Amino acid sequence: GVVINGQVVVGHQGTFMMMGGSVAAGLRSEDSIIDLRDGRLAGAAHIVRGEMHAHTFSFTGTAETPALALDRCGTVALRQVTLGGSAVGLAADASQITVLDGLTITASRAGILWTGPAEPTWGWRGMRITAPSAANGLPAALLVDPH
Repeated sequence: GVVINGQVVVGHQGTFMMMGGSVAAGLRSEDSIIDLRDGRLAGAAHIVRGEMHAHTFSFTGTAETPALALDRCGTVALRQVTLGGSAVGLAADASQITVLDGLTITASRAGILWTGPAEPTWGWRGMRITAPSAANGLPAALLVDPH
C-alpha cells in the first residue's frame, strides 16, 4: 500500500516495481522496466523505449494527455487494466503489446491511437472500449475477441 504524492520518473536502465498503492501525479519512464500491480495512477503514464507489465491497474489521464502512452516499447503486457479520464485512452507508437488480457478504455475522443507494426498473432482478448472512435491504426483481427 504505497502512496506517492508526486510524479515517478525512472530512467537509464532503471526498474520501478509497485505492488499495491497509488501515484498521484503520473509516471514517466525512459529505457527502463516498469512493473505495476494492484493499484492506480492518477495522471498520465509515458513509457519510452522500455518494458512494461501492468496487472490489475488503473490509469487516469487528464484532458488531452493519453492515460497510457507507449513510445517504441519492446515488451508490454497488460492484464486487467483500466484506462480513462482523457481524450485518448492508449497511444502507442512503434510499440509491441504482445499480451493484452482484459483492457477497459473510456475516452472522450479515441480509445486507441496506434502507429507502427501490429501483429494479428499477438494474444489480445477481453477489450471493452467506450469512445467515439474505438481504435485507429490497428488491424481488425486484433480488435476481435476469438473467445
